Amino acid sequence: MDHAGREGGLSARRYTDLGKPLSLENAFGEWRLTIPTRLDGVYVGGIVGVDGRDFDVQYGIEDGFAVRSLSGAELIAIRNGNDLTVFIAGDTPPDFIPLTGSAAALLKVEECNQRLTPPRPTVAARAPLDTCPMPGTHASPGSQAPLTVTFVNQAPEAVDLYWIDFEGNTKPYFHIDTGDVATVKTYLGHNWVAVSDDGASCFDGVRTVRAGDTYIDVGQ
Repeated sequence: MDHAGREGGLSARRYTDLGKPLSLENAFGEWRLTIPTRLDGVYVGGIVGVDGRDFDVQYGIEDGFAVRSLSGAELIAIRNGNDLTVFIAGDTPPDFIPLTGSAAALLKVEECNQRLTPPRPTVAARAPLDTCPMPGTHASPGSQAPLTVTFVNQAPEAVDLYWIDFEGNTKPYFHIDTGDVATVKTYLGHNWVAVSDDGASCFDGVRTVRAGDTYIDVGQ
């Protein structure tokens, strides 16, 4: 594990099957995946895959490195996964990295970073109040397709997660602290809303569960 990231943060480093040093960096509370690349330019497409589940992503090119700012869903998958696949379009073939011990390493990086690096202020984009569901609106439809979805709180404050029932009324389910997650058993097409801790506003408006959803970020 390194004690200095490329931008003053901290990082956990692994080597890929092709011998490249891949780093998971935490700078100012943001997790980034970096890997050397021979490509030039500004952005390039690619894949971050965990245990066979692929995320189509865009890498930024910075000083000989391909850099991916990880979403909450990607970070959770890496924490809990066994094998990581990294592919950068136009570069070398896919690289494979075992993730054994990664959860402990990432937690250690977070602990050290909190001690050494002052957090950078972040402001989540709040939906205007008129995007919060009014009673009787956005009713969840009847559905026979069960799904399990994990909501990831990316907001700088706690949120309350509500299910919108078949009559358009909100039903409280979970209180989710900043950076935490809540896993719910729901159905395809059902509607959910995340409300600020003080109840004054909504984040992201109404979120509808769609086919293929496994993780849903709120408060980005």
